[in-house]
Amino acid sequence: MIFLAFSLSTVLLLITALHVYWSLGGIWPGQDAASCARAVVGFRGVDEMPTPFASFAVAACLCLATLWPLALMGVFASPFPKEGLAATSLL
Repeated sequence: MIFLAFSLSTVLLLITALHVYWSLGGIWPGQDAASCARAVVGFRGVDEMPTPFASFAVAACLCLATLWPLALMGVFASPFPKEGLAATSLL
């Protein structure tokens, strides 16, 4: 079960890092901002990425989600009771 928690946290951490990269102006997986927006946002007619604030806000939420499975497994001390964390998760 601990392996699953670390695996999930690793994937979420990578997605968090990608959102931070985009909030700092990164353009991967495109060649420019417009092609990146078309590839990432996924809606037709989109020519620009969301604002840096929006990307960073998503990164912050993902960062918290990264910590959740680790707290549930007791990897670090959490101010929340483990039963409360487990009641709202699928693990």
